[in-house]
Amino acid sequence: MKRQCILACALIVLFALTTIPASSQAVTGAIRGRITRTKEPVPKAQVLLTNIDSGHEYRTHTDAKGEYFLTGMLPDLYRIEIFGPAGEVLYTNERYRVDANNVDDFDIDLDKPEASHGVAGSPVGGPVGGKKLTKEEIAKMKADNDKLLGLNLLITQAQNAMQEQKWQDAETALTQLIAAAPNTTRWEFFKALGDVQGRQNKYKEAIDTYEKAIPLAQIYASGKAPNDPKNPFSDPAKAKAGIGQMMTAEGNAYFSLENQVKAAELYARAAGTSPTPALVYYNLCSVLYNRRDFPGAIAACDKSIAADPAQANGYYLKGKVLYGTGKAENGKFTVPPGTTESLNKYLELAPTGEHVGEVKAMLQQVSK
Repeated sequence: MKRQCILACALIVLFALTTIPASSQAVTGAIRGRITRTKEPVPKAQVLLTNIDSGHEYRTHTDAKGEYFLTGMLPDLYRIEIFGPAGEVLYTNERYRVDANNVDDFDIDLDKPEASHGVAGSPVGGPVGGKKLTKEEIAKMKADNDKLLGLNLLITQAQNAMQEQKWQDAETALTQLIAAAPNTTRWEFFKALGDVQGRQNKYKEAIDTYEKAIPLAQIYASGKAPNDPKNPFSDPAKAKAGIGQMMTAEGNAYFSLENQVKAAELYARAAGTSPTPALVYYNLCSVLYNRRDFPGAIAACDKSIAADPAQANGYYLKGKVLYGTGKAENGKFTVPPGTTESLNKYLELAPTGEHVGEVKAMLQQVSK
């Protein structure tokens, strides 16, 4: 039984740690829209957004359809200016608020009176033009910006600590990040926290964290939440893959806690969404073998091999399971069909693999 445990435990290290996204993707805003005149698109118009507080500028031009898109802006108040090909001012808005984690849709019709005078009225998503902000409003905006910058700092700290494999430092930064944004739906923050907890053998804590992260990822995987172009982890396919990775990692944690029933359950659930199903089925085969569920183990090994026929370990484990069900009768050791084929296939794919000695010993026993 000890050798079987080592077999399954060795696989756990094959699941790589995934880092969280770049900090700029977490707290910036964007604006997009279409500029028209007499209902026709205005191409090659320059769109300029200037941060009222810092003076930082963001520029782009409309395309042939009159459409524009600007992203990567810190949440704050901006002045919007639209210039024609000759540099003439077509439109001005003195105060437009860009929010974090949001893409504002803001179309501009140059035929409207406010556009002809170069001053905007009340844009969608922004404050009313000409309205002076109160001291309280300004203070709130600055406080919001300070909080967002603080979140960025924590994300950077977590990323650096993870890259340096300083798992406790990463856990501290990620815990503070989630505490500072308790209503976040960024499942990848929780996944990263669960990953670093697992790296420190804090298996119970990692399981609790994954159980919080998986439902958040399922919101995006199911399409119930819109895909955010600034957040790649909101993509349904990436969220689905993340669910598979987290279920696999949670299964690994249960295995380390010697709860093989829950480990098998998580591996079985992970197989349908994991980007590496061959490895997940291999883990499932290992657990079922440890539980002496040989038919289930063989079925899982077959699925591992089908998912990646070039992976030698799948053949090794299948051969080992089949060999384990063999019987010694009349001085001869008899094994089920497929045993020698699986073991020889392992030697073919991994002639210098770590299990070569064990495989050759099994084959020698079978040939007697």
